[in-house]
Amino acid sequence: MPGKDNLFTEKRYTDIYSNDLYLLSVGRRKEALNHAYNSTSNYQHILVYVEEGDTVLYVNGIPHYIHPGMIYVLFRDAENHYDASHTIWSIHWIGIDGTEVMQLFQTLGLSPEEPVLDLINATEVFESYKRLFDLTYEDGYRGKISLKTEFYTLISLLLNNRDLSGTYTRDYVSEVNALIEHHFRHPIRVEEIADTLH
Repeated sequence: MPGKDNLFTEKRYTDIYSNDLYLLSVGRRKEALNHAYNSTSNYQHILVYVEEGDTVLYVNGIPHYIHPGMIYVLFRDAENHYDASHTIWSIHWIGIDGTEVMQLFQTLGLSPEEPVLDLINATEVFESYKRLFDLTYEDGYRGKISLKTEFYTLISLLLNNRDLSGTYTRDYVSEVNALIEHHFRHPIRVEEIADTLH
């Protein structure tokens, strides 16, 4: 599979017979250094799974702590930026859209104000992202059907995670430690930490 092991790979996808919720792209970035992202508009909403690395994502100027085993959303019409140049950065992502996409985000508790989703079932979600990436290399109608099936499997896993999240307790101490390590060269106020962790 030529190109599959590049550090950065994104495959565009044309969905078949769907406009309610559909897949537009699948990609990954492996062990990247000096990675940063800055966008004020996209043609798609991007759901990113963090495999390795941590940073602070700013959505419309509001900070959100990002760490491995979490999903964050780069909303299509929001101002999104982060700088992950201080860490090795490995991510998988999908680009989605459709008439039901905002309903999905609402059900998952995601919005530009709350763009991150801690995962109870991170291993299952990560495996689904990897299968999606591998399926983009299959040709023909069968490949498209397999890709679409895996996409809906991933959505189902995310919805299951939401149902399980009532039993989840955040580890605020680890998150605060990571934030302080991330900002050790710059002064950081307690209020900034509280805002970032909500």
